[in-house]
Amino acid sequence: MTEPLIEVDGLVKDFGSVRAVDGATFSIMPGETFGLVGESGSGKSTIAAMLLCLERPTAGEIRFRGTRIDNLAPRKLLPIRRDMQLVMQDPVSSLNRRKTVRQIIGLPLSLHEGLSGAAREARIVELLDLVGLPASFVERYPHELSGGQCQRVSIARSLAISPEFLVLDESVSAVDVLMQAQILNLLNALQKELGLTYLFVSHDLAVVRYMCTRIAVMQGGKILEVSDREQIFSDQAHPYTRALIAASPASLAARAAAEATPHLSPTGGTDAS
Repeated sequence: MTEPLIEVDGLVKDFGSVRAVDGATFSIMPGETFGLVGESGSGKSTIAAMLLCLERPTAGEIRFRGTRIDNLAPRKLLPIRRDMQLVMQDPVSSLNRRKTVRQIIGLPLSLHEGLSGAAREARIVELLDLVGLPASFVERYPHELSGGQCQRVSIARSLAISPEFLVLDESVSAVDVLMQAQILNLLNALQKELGLTYLFVSHDLAVVRYMCTRIAVMQGGKILEVSDREQIFSDQAHPYTRALIAASPASLAARAAAEATPHLSPTGGTDAS
């Protein structure tokens, strides 16, 4: 039987007198997209930060490939952090506006892969092609790109050092509906091509349903239920989940992504918006 890639057991995070996460327990299997859904302030982004070791838990344990990582010293975390990358919510502000696309994607290649010169340039172009952007974009600055193009660059940067696990924290909420659909399908294609595992954090239930194989529902720092996608949407165990689903309109982005799926190439189609 396949072992979990990520195991979270009794995770707690306090900020002063405020308990942001209260006893979270779940696992993420290799190659799956695990959804973490809840309203703003439910604690889902705090869990994401702890999985990436950007925040230390107050209590509980996190294991990556069977190794406990929440208590590791920074030096010992370095090789693990190579395999765990973040795609941020706002693609425009996450990119250094003073750097070209070449510099943005090239930096992790220089620092972590030791690439330079022609080898680095070839890898940058390969990564741009992977996310559906032309090689000519290497000279562009973030302000010369659309929101969707910035998110593609952000994804390319995250993939530069070949991670196994990506945390996608509201990763399509800052772009319009058409671009959201393209990015969702790009992420699905990349997962199949590269064997990636995703933690997909969102408040949009329809997008989570489209993307995720299993879903955890959060409220007030607690995970109320964890179940397979269809189980969550057809037979909710918790009244809050039922209320959340009942109050959530169908997402245009998820609908557009589903409709577009048969027509998109692995790089997200020819429209690199």
